[in-house]
Amino acid sequence: MKDYSSFSDRELISLFEGIMMFAPFDVGKTVKELAKSYPNDFWKIYREIEHRQIYKKPDNYLFIGIVGTRRRDEEDDFVLICNEYNKLQNLKKVIVIVSGLCPKGGDKFATILYQARKTKKLWFPSEWSLGRHAGFVRNTEIARWSDYLIAAPAPDRKGGTEDTIKKFTRFHGNDKLVIV
Repeated sequence: MKDYSSFSDRELISLFEGIMMFAPFDVGKTVKELAKSYPNDFWKIYREIEHRQIYKKPDNYLFIGIVGTRRRDEEDDFVLICNEYNKLQNLKKVIVIVSGLCPKGGDKFATILYQARKTKKLWFPSEWSLGRHAGFVRNTEIARWSDYLIAAPAPDRKGGTEDTIKKFTRFHGNDKLVIV
C-alpha cells in the first residue's frame, strides 16, 4: 500500500472524490463483489484526508446514511427504506449514499439503491485489523458523515445499528433521523 503523506492536498481530494463516484461497472455486483472492488487502501486515504482536514462537504451534496440490522433483510424492510430515500431525493442535491458494506440488511439495501439510482457513494467497510472495535469505528464515521440517517434497527434495539443511531443523534440531533 502507498504512503499518502507525500501526496498533495489536490491529489488526495481527487482520489477521495474518485472513490465516491458512481461506477457503471458496479451495477449488478453483489455486496461482496463491491467490497472486493473497493480500494484496499481506502482507510489510509481517508485518514490522511482527515488528518490534514482538507475535505469540505460540497453544499450541493446530501450525504444519506443507510444502515440496518442484518435481521431486517426482507423486501418489506427495503421498501420502507426506499420510501424514505425517495423523500430525500426530492431535495435537489447530489446524493451520496453512506453505508458500511455488510452483505445483509440496511447496508445491502444501500448498495442496491446506489446501483439503481446511480448515486455517489461513501462506503465505510469495517477495518478488521482494528479488532472487535472495527464496527464501532465504522459506525462513528457513518454517523458523522451522514446529513440524514435512515435506519432499520433490530426490534430489541441492540447492536451496531443502534450504535450508529446514538452517534448520529450526538452529532446531528434527531431532526434528520428516520427510523423505519
